Amino acid sequence: MKNSIKELQFLALVKHYGMSGFERNFRFCRENIKDKIEEVGVRKAIASEGFNDYQIDFAWPSIKIGVEVQGGIFMKRGAHTGSKAIIRDIHKQQCAFLCGWRIIPVEMASADSIGNIDMVLTEVKRILNN
Repeated sequence: MKNSIKELQFLALVKHYGMSGFERNFRFCRENIKDKIEEVGVRKAIASEGFNDYQIDFAWPSIKIGVEVQGGIFMKRGAHTGSKAIIRDIHKQQCAFLCGWRIIPVEMASADSIGNIDMVLTEVKRILNN
């Protein structure tokens, strides 16, 4: 999957904080239905559970925390604008919750972004170290 500039910027921050144990574009629903995947395959297993094969931009599977970089939010046809995209993001959040995940959305476009991301990464790092 192609990396957005915003995701690459976030990756640089994660590395700057010395954080490890994360996976990029992690498909979080699959871990909950591993046995069923082996039995009937990925697509059928996910569909039978009512899930979609969603990905998290940055995931720390050991603590079930993910970060979604919301790119293109100010674009007319961005990935997170318009009613269909908003509904898809809501369904993704719900699916993550049902699979035991906490997803933190971040944006990299405003002046407040870095301070907020600093707080998010500091908290994720604290949880990882406990």
